[in-house]
Amino acid sequence: VSESETRQVLVVGTQSSGTTSMNAKLVALGLEVYHENANGVLTKCGDGSVSWFHGIRFIEGAPTKHSLDELCGAGHSRSGFSPTMFRAPQTCVPNPFWPPKLFGWDSCLRRECADLLSTEWGCGLRNNGADCATHFARVLLQVRHPLRVIESLAVKFCTGPTSPPSEDLMAMLQGMWPGEGSKFGKPDVALGAC
Repeated sequence: VSESETRQVLVVGTQSSGTTSMNAKLVALGLEVYHENANGVLTKCGDGSVSWFHGIRFIEGAPTKHSLDELCGAGHSRSGFSPTMFRAPQTCVPNPFWPPKLFGWDSCLRRECADLLSTEWGCGLRNNGADCATHFARVLLQVRHPLRVIESLAVKFCTGPTSPPSEDLMAMLQGMWPGEGSKFGKPDVALGAC
C-alpha cells in the first residue's frame, strides 16, 4: 500500500494502553493492521495501524526546538520511535528496509526525524488530517484505566523500586510536552522514584 492511500483505521492511545493487544485482536479478525507503523513500504498495514506514537498528530501547536532535540537527538532510543514508522526515509538511506533501531541514529536520521515531526505534529487537527503523511478514514482512541497504564510503564521503564525512570522515557516525555518539562525532571531518588 502506498503512503498516499487512505487506510481504514488508526487506533491511538497512550503508551502502555494496550495497543499491542488491540493490534493482535484486529489481526486475528483478519484485518491487515500493523503495530506502531503506518509505513506501507516496510509493513503490511493496508487496513491501518495501532500506535501510541501516532497520537502525535493530535498534539496542538508545533514542536519546539526542545521537543525536536529530545525526540530526535542522539543517545536515546526514543522509546521505540523512528521516522520509518510513518514513511520510508526521504533523504537518508537508499534502502527503505534499513532499520535505524538496529544500526544507529546518525545526523541524517536526526534531520529526517525533525522534518517528519514538524509535519506530523498536530496534523490531525489541521485541514481534517490532510496534512498528515498517512490518511485514515477513522481514528479511534483506546483508553485503559490510568493505574494499569502506570503499572505497565513502571514494568517497562523502571529497573527497581528506588531507581529513577529510564532516561529514554524522560527524554520522550520532555520532548512531547515541553511546557510541562519541569514536572518530568530528574526524579528524587531518595523518595523512591519508581
